Amino acid sequence: MSASTAQTADAIAGGAAAPSPWSRREAVGLAAIVALGLALRLGGLWAWPPTEPMGDEYDYLALAQRLIDTGSFDAVGRAPGYAWFLAAVSGLSSDLAQAGRLAQIGLAGVSIVMLYLIGRRELGSRPALIAAGLFAVDPTLTAFSHQLFTETLFITLLLAAAWAWLAAVATGRAWTFGASGALFGAATLVRGGTWVQVAALALLTAICVRRSGESHRPAEAGGSAPTGSPSSPRPRRVFAITHVAIFLLGWAVLVVPYSAHVSLRSGRFVLVDVSAARTLWHANRLDYVPGYDWGITGPRVRAAERKWGVKHPPLEHETAESAAAIMRQELAFVRDHAELIFGRVPEKWASLWNPTNYLQRRIARGQMQGVQRESAAGQIIGICSTAIYAITLFLGVVGFWHARRGGLRSFTLVMFVVLMLVHAVMVSFSRYRLPLMPFVFLYAAAALCEASRCFAWRHWRTWAAAGTMALLIASWRPYWPYALMRVSEAPRVRSERRAENEAPRDPRAGIPTIDFIA
Repeated sequence: MSASTAQTADAIAGGAAAPSPWSRREAVGLAAIVALGLALRLGGLWAWPPTEPMGDEYDYLALAQRLIDTGSFDAVGRAPGYAWFLAAVSGLSSDLAQAGRLAQIGLAGVSIVMLYLIGRRELGSRPALIAAGLFAVDPTLTAFSHQLFTETLFITLLLAAAWAWLAAVATGRAWTFGASGALFGAATLVRGGTWVQVAALALLTAICVRRSGESHRPAEAGGSAPTGSPSSPRPRRVFAITHVAIFLLGWAVLVVPYSAHVSLRSGRFVLVDVSAARTLWHANRLDYVPGYDWGITGPRVRAAERKWGVKHPPLEHETAESAAAIMRQELAFVRDHAELIFGRVPEKWASLWNPTNYLQRRIARGQMQGVQRESAAGQIIGICSTAIYAITLFLGVVGFWHARRGGLRSFTLVMFVVLMLVHAVMVSFSRYRLPLMPFVFLYAAAALCEASRCFAWRHWRTWAAAGTMALLIASWRPYWPYALMRVSEAPRVRSERRAENEAPRDPRAGIPTIDFIA
């Protein structure tokens, strides 16, 4: 058995072994995978460039351009990190959107390397190379390098933070906890809701640090312990609290200065942004069926506004004060319509993990140059991307079910639980699962490297993985017309178009204003 295979088996069975030294073959393989990932993304941008921005891209471009023109970021409705990023890379091209896409292609190369480093530490070089390769060729992540959303930048920061956190848990060194906290702070400035993951990871940090001391005997008794790990119970508690404090301090160093700045300017406390109120409004009012993820919601938005008599102000009018009023209103809505809110959770989770993606959506909306809606090329892209996603997800589920307790599994589990809980309440798109996909690739690679163990049909974990995938596939049934790029055949689209043509226009449904807030 090779050193890499032994390490993978150890990680699947109970924890990661120390990584073996780098070899020339390993370095060449990683370089080739990074080159492949960059080539696919650059080639895709050249062959099928996006024809126009979509959705949130307009907002990010406008905020970045305002930052370039004025030198200040004055919007509380969005976290500042992505606008800072676009402004910083604007010199790559005379077109701000193209500059952002080129920079994101470079970030994808960094993400491939970070994913490899995580996999090598936790699983071994062979599964790490496979996971990096899956990331490099994944159609959804490749296409997302061309979309001006926060996901590509956030994934890079998340992988760097995860690598630092896993190294901190393995070694017990205080500075690595601080570095991990700082990277999570940077991620929070890109997506304000990351503070939820940070809070959960602070608790996990305390548990992992305490267990690292308990699971190792003192050195004089013939055992080993992470660097600086004490053996007596009381010092272990102090040790854990100290490292959690260092982790949170690293996070606060980046987040608190901006929070203080925006709070003083707004006249009320704002951590990073006030987008939670807007997303909760959408989550409360709209149906979460396949068309929502595809932007086919016009008539339903107007119907929801007429039914509930409440609208949301446009983003450019959003202030900390108006967001606070909306949040109070929406929390009262949740309280008064709890059955409606909780009954919608399965639909939201199905939307989160559905087999479609923004690559297919851009083609369906005619926003990818050279690929026509419902053409043979569009359908081939839709089928291939759906098949790759489904197979990878199945392998990842199998690998995760067979993995035992360890830093990587604990980290992934916390990220998954937080993601599911947040999107049981907030809006739910397929793009919100993307930060978890690199970890799916890691477990998919582990399952491939340990196929004889992970696909042993007499093992209950294999059946648990099969049951998980069966539930997911059952929830995907309404999405298949979209996944196969036969959008016009979807009942959702037909009903929306009929409603668009038949429903009388509500004169109040043009521009929502704050006046409708009770």
